[in-house]
Amino acid sequence: MHIPQDRLAQVPENGPMYNGKDLPAFARIGGEGIPLARGADDKSVPIVGFGSWHSGVCPFVLADGSVQNVDVFVESKVLQSLCRRNDEFTLDTSGYARPRDQVR
Repeated sequence: MHIPQDRLAQVPENGPMYNGKDLPAFARIGGEGIPLARGADDKSVPIVGFGSWHSGVCPFVLADGSVQNVDVFVESKVLQSLCRRNDEFTLDTSGYARPRDQVR
C-alpha cells in the first residue's frame, strides 16, 4: 500500500491493515492504468495501488518468503502479471527487479 507523506496516520490510507469491510484495508491492484507509486510524494496512484518510499523500487514479499525489489518503472503488463496469482506465467526476477547495488 502506498501512503503519501501528507496522509500518514490518516484513514483510509493508513488505517487498519485488515478489517474485512473496507476495500482499501485488504485489497491491492496494479497493472494498466495503476502503476507503482514513484516515491513518497506520488499522489497519482489510487488508494488500492502499490508503492513505497524506497528510491526507485517497491519491495514485494513473494509467496516463497523472498523479497524482490521491483523497479517503479516496470511495464504495466508485467506489474499486472505479478499482481495475479492465477495466470499461466512463471516468475523470472531478472526481467523486472534491480540488484540491490543498482538501486538509485
